[in-house]
Amino acid sequence: MDKNNILNEINEIVGNYENSQIQIVKGLYYNQSETLRKIEFYWNSKYLNKQTDELGRIKPFHQISKFRVNVATRATDLDIKDIKITSDNPSERVRSMILNHELYNWMKEANLSKTLNEFGKNRAKYGGALIKNHIENGKLKIEIVEWKNTITDQVSIADGVIIETHYMSPSELSKKKDVWDNVPEAMKLATKTQNNNNSSSETSENKIPIYEIHGEFPQTMNPNIIENADESIYEQMSFIIAGSKDGKQYIMDFQEEKEMPYHFLAWDSVAGRGLGIGIVEDGFEAQMWTNDAIIAEKNAMDLAGKVYIQTTSKKLGNNILTDSDNGTVFDVEEGSQTNVLNLTPTALPMFQNLVEKWNTQYERATNTFEAVSGETMPSGTPLGSLAIQSAQSGSFFDYRREEAGIFWEEVIIKVVMPFLIKKINKQHILASDFSNDELEVIDSSFSTYHANEMAKNKILDGKIITQDEYNDYITALKELISTDKKRRYIDVPDNYFKDFEAKVSIDITGEKKNKQAILQSLFTVLTQITSNPTILADKNTLAIFNQMLEMSGLDFMPIPLQPQLAQASKGGTAQAPDIGGGAVAKQTESVLPAAQQK
Repeated sequence: MDKNNILNEINEIVGNYENSQIQIVKGLYYNQSETLRKIEFYWNSKYLNKQTDELGRIKPFHQISKFRVNVATRATDLDIKDIKITSDNPSERVRSMILNHELYNWMKEANLSKTLNEFGKNRAKYGGALIKNHIENGKLKIEIVEWKNTITDQVSIADGVIIETHYMSPSELSKKKDVWDNVPEAMKLATKTQNNNNSSSETSENKIPIYEIHGEFPQTMNPNIIENADESIYEQMSFIIAGSKDGKQYIMDFQEEKEMPYHFLAWDSVAGRGLGIGIVEDGFEAQMWTNDAIIAEKNAMDLAGKVYIQTTSKKLGNNILTDSDNGTVFDVEEGSQTNVLNLTPTALPMFQNLVEKWNTQYERATNTFEAVSGETMPSGTPLGSLAIQSAQSGSFFDYRREEAGIFWEEVIIKVVMPFLIKKINKQHILASDFSNDELEVIDSSFSTYHANEMAKNKILDGKIITQDEYNDYITALKELISTDKKRRYIDVPDNYFKDFEAKVSIDITGEKKNKQAILQSLFTVLTQITSNPTILADKNTLAIFNQMLEMSGLDFMPIPLQPQLAQASKGGTAQAPDIGGGAVAKQTESVLPAAQQK
């Protein structure tokens, strides 16, 4: 391995990213670094050039993109409660249920809710979100990568080299002595930087850049291969390099990797470039010309706000505002005239029209109409127009949300599930709160198992057990474990999840449900059943009724309405629907006792 080859390769990548452009099509050039810089400036309501005009006056900046990013973020938001694990095999229901709770505990521990929120905002703001998974102290973490400190391939982000820039002080570097090489040299370099800046505090000025590099490189750059390295063979590697390309640099760490720890999802993909177009970039033109109109309006108002007096009198002169007090009586020549000049431009209202035109263009480009942004609509706005705008925006954001759901499904299956199963495949106690349906499965399985054990032992002892004794024992067991309310403690044995095949699904529509409409539909259903119980007695009527429920959006019902309910309403005994209890009880035997008191 040639150290200089590695440093030269990395420095070349950094330099090309900052200074070179790519040609998407003939005559259309693009630089990702400059685009991200412009987004940051606009996000902070700043101009790329000076913040003052040629007269030294501060230029107004009319921010029009930030609230649109917030609208897009809310409309495409995902929540951890929407992430579920399922299996195609009905007999795997218990393992799926337990794994769901293991996953939920990990998501809470990893603060995935915050990560999902940041992911949605970054994706809408910058045109794409880049996440990184890594193990820290034995825990899997998924973090959002900051674009301002990241260098990627401008054509294909996911397939190219990715470089993160961290800034570390001497004290921060000292904590890596047992992890990285050349730490003392890097600390001296950081201390030298501090002394050159004449700073006694550890601020950003006395920190040196630490480049974290991941990507495919020639085999000749692998320090673990001493002989017969082939330059034509590329391998996945990672490097840690300290110091800038203009000074000394040190290779701190090297690792061979199986795959990239990064995952990327664009907002609006563009052929020929890696980073998609986001909400802010979509408004570059609108922001520029809106500011131009606002500046022109301000200049016109500055002129219109001044008071000018025209007079033919030779006794009046200088500045009437500074050379006279209120109530001053002027003695002027007979026949002289004094007039106030009106400098208000007649085109002043047109500036607002121009701003509104660019606003309309921007909202159409980003589907952030007033109907979905929460603003009060102007009086007289047609209801049909609002409905069309809301539907158009909703379908657009639903599509973006679906993309995010598919992306996170892949990340959880590819990254989270292997880590989680490897971790929980050892014997442990799962303590969690369960839903009513889950409690029914757990408690029934637990009580049935122990009732069967009791019955088996009595029979082996030559005793007779009646059905009433068996039922009473099951009831007593259920009452015993129900004292913990919704919390249960499940003893999960070794290798319980070995060879378990599961799917991850994300309910991308769960956040969009109208709770008021659902409650209204449920109330209507309840009213119909109460007033006419025979609806559920006839199979044909029942089939139509269940279809109506699905069409109304009540597709979340775990058990469809069944004819037995009608019998109960007439005074009979309702029979509990078969939910596969036999298979569940059999499957749960391997993890029993399914609930135990602490």
